[in-house]
Amino acid sequence: MTIPFTAGTATPPPSYTIRIAVLDDVVVASVVDATGEIAASGRLAQAGQAGVIDQVETAPAHRRRGLGRTVMRTLSHHATRLGMRGGVLVATDEGRDLYRSLGWTVRTPIAAAHIPEAGAPLT
Repeated sequence: MTIPFTAGTATPPPSYTIRIAVLDDVVVASVVDATGEIAASGRLAQAGQAGVIDQVETAPAHRRRGLGRTVMRTLSHHATRLGMRGGVLVATDEGRDLYRSLGWTVRTPIAAAHIPEAGAPLT
């Protein structure tokens, strides 16, 4: 999926706070609850003038509250501040509707595969 990034701040729902961390060249946006637990998070890395968004997740107890939307808007805002013009991501079936509602466009379907680490039991 792709989108042209736009700047704009994200406001989390009441009792939630946005935290931003930069780990090496990766921007991590987290939404934490009143106890400090991570309720939702996502990552952004630069690839040329594009930003790659990955690992967007919302904890089951915090779903359906707009936290994924808050994470995505926060990452988009930071991408524009860092000079990234557009974004790319691979969406899961669960995330596709959220991304579409934010203006992301499906470019091609992708099949996912999981390769276990060496020595890990096959399930």
